[in-house]
Amino acid sequence: MSKILTGVFAMMMISSIANAGAIVLEGLFQGKDIYVQNPEGPKGVGYAVYEVQVNGEITADEINSSAFVIDLNVMNFMVGDPITVKIIHHDGTSPKVLNKEAILPTSTFDITKLEVTKDATVIWETNNESGSLTYVVEQYRWNKWIKLGEVIGTGNADRNTYSFSFDSHAGTNTLRVKQRDHSGKPRYSDEVTYDAIGVSQVEFTPKKVDHTINFTRETRFEIFNEYGELKKRGFDAVVDVEGLDKGTYYINYDNRFGETFVLR
Repeated sequence: MSKILTGVFAMMMISSIANAGAIVLEGLFQGKDIYVQNPEGPKGVGYAVYEVQVNGEITADEINSSAFVIDLNVMNFMVGDPITVKIIHHDGTSPKVLNKEAILPTSTFDITKLEVTKDATVIWETNNESGSLTYVVEQYRWNKWIKLGEVIGTGNADRNTYSFSFDSHAGTNTLRVKQRDHSGKPRYSDEVTYDAIGVSQVEFTPKKVDHTINFTRETRFEIFNEYGELKKRGFDAVVDVEGLDKGTYYINYDNRFGETFVLR
């Protein structure tokens, strides 16, 4: 091929790429196929999509129709394998993926062990995970569940072990872990309890405050104004409240709920 023809061919390829769009999906194989709605091509000729790649390889899917399936189950993937799907289409057309969630991690964990150690560490073991999702550790206090922290799941189907150290309040502590996937619906473990033996009840002073609130030890706390608006939250032994408006406030701390102080 002459240099001139080679140059023309290269220019045609560049022009073709420049006039193309692409939908790129990244996720994990979940044992499901992907469904694509495929409108007509430019000027009503052919169809919008003209190539599909999975992990860089062109698929053998039949795409010359108004709707087609990207068959991932023929590619010998294992559940949890990483997948990148690239749907290349003519510029000015708009194919639509009907089930993008097909390659998003799904919360499928089973808890095989859940306990709290004497040093206030919650430990849980799982199996049957099908993708890396975040576990949220929650504690029941102040008549509600509050978030303590997060642990990233490994996503392995085999046994996984996780742990999270937390600040216990006086008395009986109740904890759980949860996970939320693309559906938005959370899945919870059972609850586990822990008796904080030797952990003293926290107190605070003064009840009429000028500048700071002083706890007898570090504790988790929340401060609300008379209208129920959250004004401060944290974990500390001393809380600066000088920037708040004067008036009556409600305070949750340790395992105490709804106590009050007056900011003068």
